[in-house]
Amino acid sequence: MTTSVSSIFLIFLIATQQVVWGQSDQKKLSAPQQTTKAGPTLIPLLHNPMNDEIRVRNLGTTASSPAKLTLDCEKVEANSVLGGCPDLPPSVAATYFDPLFPKHATIQIPVLAAGATFTHKLSFWNQLDWQKGAYKFTAAIRSSHSSQESITKNKVAVSTLRVP
Repeated sequence: MTTSVSSIFLIFLIATQQVVWGQSDQKKLSAPQQTTKAGPTLIPLLHNPMNDEIRVRNLGTTASSPAKLTLDCEKVEANSVLGGCPDLPPSVAATYFDPLFPKHATIQIPVLAAGATFTHKLSFWNQLDWQKGAYKFTAAIRSSHSSQESITKNKVAVSTLRVP
């Protein structure tokens, strides 16, 4: 369970927003290529640099089904001996754990109307102990009815965080 909780925490860190690591207040959203087609099209949106907020937008023409967003965090430096991403606080680990995705933090995405956006804030972001280095965050949409999704290549967004 400790490994699963650590992995889940790392995934959730992707969506958090904070200036603690010395990044500017200028925020950019990282999103997959955006194309609208008939049907629902859920895409993840991450701030770059990464922060405490994750968004999912339905670019499609119809409402989506409930879905899940998985988050992954990995330290991306040659010397990985220095450590990885911080562990998810035990007080929130169960909230982000899904046995279908034990190595990722998981966020439940409700039904979204066409054009609607869902926003999730990671309340624990300020509790994390980020070590110096660069981190890569990957958010992926996991739909229970993926055959309804009109654009499958748009289901992944990537962001980074550099801690000086």
